[in-house]
Amino acid sequence: MRPLYPFLDRSSLATVTHASVTSHLNYCSHSLCVRLPRKKVQKLRLIQNTEAWLHTGVESDYRDHVTGSYNFFADYHSCPRCACAYYRCRGNQFLSAQKVPKLLKIMSAGDNRNMEVLKEVWRKEENALCADCGKPDPDWASCTLGIFICLNCSGIHCKIPNISKVKSLKTDHWDEAQVQFLVQHGNAAAKATYEAHIPTYYYHPSHTDCLVLREQWIRAKYERMEFTEPGKYLPYSNGLKEGILWKRGRDNGQYLPRRFLLSEREGCLKYFVKQDAKEPKMVIKIDTVNATFQPEKTGNPNGLQITYLKDNKTRNIFLYHEDGKEIVDWFNAIRAVQFHYLKVAFPVASDQELKSRLTRNFLKEGYMEKTGPKKEPFKKRWFTLDHRRLLYFKDPLDAFAKGEVFIGSGEHGYSIKQGLPSGTQGSFTWQYGITIVTPDRDYLLTCESESDQQEWISAFSHVTEQPMTPQEYAIEAYFKLKA
Repeated sequence: MRPLYPFLDRSSLATVTHASVTSHLNYCSHSLCVRLPRKKVQKLRLIQNTEAWLHTGVESDYRDHVTGSYNFFADYHSCPRCACAYYRCRGNQFLSAQKVPKLLKIMSAGDNRNMEVLKEVWRKEENALCADCGKPDPDWASCTLGIFICLNCSGIHCKIPNISKVKSLKTDHWDEAQVQFLVQHGNAAAKATYEAHIPTYYYHPSHTDCLVLREQWIRAKYERMEFTEPGKYLPYSNGLKEGILWKRGRDNGQYLPRRFLLSEREGCLKYFVKQDAKEPKMVIKIDTVNATFQPEKTGNPNGLQITYLKDNKTRNIFLYHEDGKEIVDWFNAIRAVQFHYLKVAFPVASDQELKSRLTRNFLKEGYMEKTGPKKEPFKKRWFTLDHRRLLYFKDPLDAFAKGEVFIGSGEHGYSIKQGLPSGTQGSFTWQYGITIVTPDRDYLLTCESESDQQEWISAFSHVTEQPMTPQEYAIEAYFKLKA
């Protein structure tokens, strides 16, 4: 008997999952893959249940007499982007026209059953958010991890194809085995396994965070499996970290390598101009440090902004490292040292209370125009709202702010008004005004667009609606003294 599959080896036969009947085109249905030209084709998906095949009347044409499984005469292809498999029938050597309708009917019934089960598990509450970033309504899934994820996170999963194979829940074909795997797992089961022992201080990125944070979070969970065992050594958890980071020069803007040392025992972050220097250029107290990723501002996907207080004035330094894992490890190492410092300083506070006082993202940043107390012409400045501190800079990457405004709570005389007071003097280019009312003076600002104006008002209002802490009363007193 001549072999049915002269162009395929036995290992390929066992893995065929679907075929497209076409004489000259093939494609992968993964939406992130390179899109090849499509024409109207008929998809024939193989049924793994051999009993169903015995009733089709086509088993003699397709049965592999060695393995006992049924396969089409197909060429194997590999998607260049995500490495998922897809297949194309070569001609129709074994597919007679009389048998196609019966075969399609059986396959369609199996597909419909699979889709109903898939939709049912997809609708579960535990799968309503992306397993990695929390974005609502995920429409992708990993058929090897059994999790539901969003489109952006599926792109990151494509970078670890040896661990995670992703498919669209809307456009890709799901066979019965893959659907059952999702049924048996899901986001809750994956979280219980891959997030079982996450340190309190470790930063959980959301869908609004930058790519490097989300990618390293996914790699930490599934590739490095950092959180599956209690007491596992983590490179950012021992209270001491030392290494080279590229730091932006304050005056010339040039990035140069600098040695950084983070010490929990000394409660500080130091950096040295020369790698063998004994005396640090700067010593930064850990309780004044904030760290936030700034890829857009710095123009580097791994850009990190360190903000700290020097003589009660805000100072910025901008850093990066070529390795995404290394810069995220530094970020979480800073959070770990801060957390342990706060545990000593506030022994009765809960872990969640302390976690909220670790590094924070700025509430909003962007350009606005401002005028001074003497009604000078409005000038364009870069503004950063860091909780109750509103800082403005001539350039987004300036080391020092040109000025700072304290924004207290509404019950202490602070409020936000849309628009500028009537009769406002001074020339301004942008027409969408904001007035920040404080007990001492009003600050007049203008925005480029109405949407920008509303976003700033919302951010300011969020601050004024919160009660002030004892520490913030002390900061307010300093601002009044300085004024």
